[in-house]
Amino acid sequence: KLKQLRHEQELQLQNLELPDSESLKSLPRVGKQQLLNIKQLVQSIADVERDRDQAQRELNGTIRAVAKQQEKLASLGETNINDALRELSSEIDEHNKNSKVALTWQDKRDDNKISLQQLSNQLGIASLSPDEARKIQVPAATVVKQFQQDENQIKEDLRLAQKKLDDLKASAVEIEADIRSDAGDVAVVTEKDLLDARTSRDESWNQLSKKMSDKTPVDKGEPEVISQKIAESDHIADTLRDHAETIGRITTLKHRLASNAEKQNQTEEVVVRLRRKTIDFEAQWRQHSTFLAERHFIPTELIAWLVDWQAWLTLDAETSKLEHKLIAHQERQDELRDALGKNLHRDDDSYTILSACLSNTLSEAESVNGERKAIRGDIEALNAELSTQKEALAHA
Repeated sequence: KLKQLRHEQELQLQNLELPDSESLKSLPRVGKQQLLNIKQLVQSIADVERDRDQAQRELNGTIRAVAKQQEKLASLGETNINDALRELSSEIDEHNKNSKVALTWQDKRDDNKISLQQLSNQLGIASLSPDEARKIQVPAATVVKQFQQDENQIKEDLRLAQKKLDDLKASAVEIEADIRSDAGDVAVVTEKDLLDARTSRDESWNQLSKKMSDKTPVDKGEPEVISQKIAESDHIADTLRDHAETIGRITTLKHRLASNAEKQNQTEEVVVRLRRKTIDFEAQWRQHSTFLAERHFIPTELIAWLVDWQAWLTLDAETSKLEHKLIAHQERQDELRDALGKNLHRDDDSYTILSACLSNTLSEAESVNGERKAIRGDIEALNAELSTQKEALAHA
């Protein structure tokens, strides 16, 4: 536009046969309109020149701004963040999330250890290590319950047998009292006594009769013995006849007493057998109940003990599982710590410090990358503005 205006000015000066615009001042007779046109043209040229100078200054300012931004971009340098570090950062983030879960595992494990100690005190195994406790040969609950049933049965059988024996002895005492009461002053004889007396009398008489037939001398006093036996048999017969009812009752009581004595013998044999069985049972039971050196259980106690023992085993297994999970978590953390030290070229032994260092490194890198991106955006915008300004200057 400035060239166009200057060209128009040159044409007007040529028409007026003037060498330059300064010569206008020496033309007094120039027409007003013509003079106004020339002045306007001069003013237009001055305005365009001013705008051109402003555009040039703005262009120069934009060029300086681009150079400054490029210097800032160059000063940021390059960030050494590779894929390995980014992958490691991702693994650490995942591990740190798991660490929060691991804290709950640790709390649970610590609570379990307290409960295990309490159960160990109740079970009487507090002096044993966990490994020693796990090796205890504890009988199965079914075995213990069977022993308890057998023990109860033996005790009940022994109780009943002993009661029967005591009842028989008490009955014998009553029978003996009844015999004494009925006998009184009456000699107690039986049909057998009469038979024995008569048999003895007849044998003595037959011997004497044979001696008399054979004319064999008779022993001194032998006739008196026969007389005595005859009198005894007659006395027994008289007694049986005179006290038949009382003797019959006494005889019955004696039979009852004899039967009672036989039953007592049989019952005593049962009691002895059951007591021997009790001893054998205790010996067998001792093989199952002495797994703890300083303690001996009865079946009822051991059944209750086994309930706590099962709780101990369950809690111990759960605690061991938690321990293994915590160990695996720590081993993973140690692996990550070594990888951090290698990739960051640091000798720190602290996972916390190294992971924080990686986090800071990545944050700084992200910050630099963000700043670099912003600067490049600014440069791109300035270049677009510079292009526009150059085009505007070219048309000025």
